[in-house]
Amino acid sequence: ESDSDSTTPEWNRDFDPWDETFESDPFESVEQHEPAISAYDRGTFADDTTELLETELEFLRAELAERDARLIALESFPGTDESQLETVESISREEAETLVGRLEQLLVELEEKDTQITTLNDLLRASEDAVKAADEEREQMETWIGEVERRVSQWQGEWHAERDRLQKSIEELTRERDRAEQNLTSGAANGPSDSAREGLLKQLREEYSLLKTKFLEVEQDRNQLQSQLSESRETDGEQRVATVVDTTLREERLALAQEKAAIARMRNDLTKQQEQFTSQIQRSEKGSDSADLRIRAFREHLREIHETDPRPVHTPTFSDRMAKLWRKLEGRPLDTD
Repeated sequence: ESDSDSTTPEWNRDFDPWDETFESDPFESVEQHEPAISAYDRGTFADDTTELLETELEFLRAELAERDARLIALESFPGTDESQLETVESISREEAETLVGRLEQLLVELEEKDTQITTLNDLLRASEDAVKAADEEREQMETWIGEVERRVSQWQGEWHAERDRLQKSIEELTRERDRAEQNLTSGAANGPSDSAREGLLKQLREEYSLLKTKFLEVEQDRNQLQSQLSESRETDGEQRVATVVDTTLREERLALAQEKAAIARMRNDLTKQQEQFTSQIQRSEKGSDSADLRIRAFREHLREIHETDPRPVHTPTFSDRMAKLWRKLEGRPLDTD
């Protein structure tokens, strides 16, 4: 034993790699830092777990190298008898086999964690792409609705201007008619001669014909503009708005379905992970307290992930704007349906 202690460094004489107090457990390390992990994202948590596993692998490799060096030193020491050497060889071989088994187990766990992290990253990237595409489509839809509203407002302004112009023309014709009737009445009261009366009647007929022609032209222009406005409302406005709305709603439903499918896949994978972690914790040798702490930590992590899941945003702005647009197209007041 003195020879063995002489070949062992001071810092490692009282160290037992199989003591529970020195055993490295990546899950136990995660539990000790539970408040800090709750603020991490999934990528940081995965990186920390990988780093802990790699650290334990390096530690086990160093232990194997140290055991081999001690075995070589004992074999080369001349005062060692054969029975003591055989005992040391058997103990070292058992320890080496145990270390190799533990090393292989850690390598398998590390590979499984890498696969799970890669899958979660792919799902997260696909969900982010779907959300980004939905936002772009929603912005495009808002642009289309704004363009339709602008055109409808422009058509309304032109229609009101034309209506005012026609109203002024009608008022002017009415005033001219009243003036002609007044002239006719005053001429009859004064009792002009037959030639003057005939001249006045001829002048009135000419004015009446001119005013009638002008009125017919204005009425024809008004009817033409009214028909054009009605056609533009029925064909251009309704068809374009209906096409835009149908296309946009169909694309929006497709995007929402894709988002829901991605979220369902993520939740299914997280549920499987929860079951795997729960089974691993139940098989561990730490006892019920350690298992409860791990389950609570993992459930807290799952709750944070569920809280940060993308949710479809429902806003009343689109329906309000569409209702207002239809009221404009139908010529109804904006404060009623």
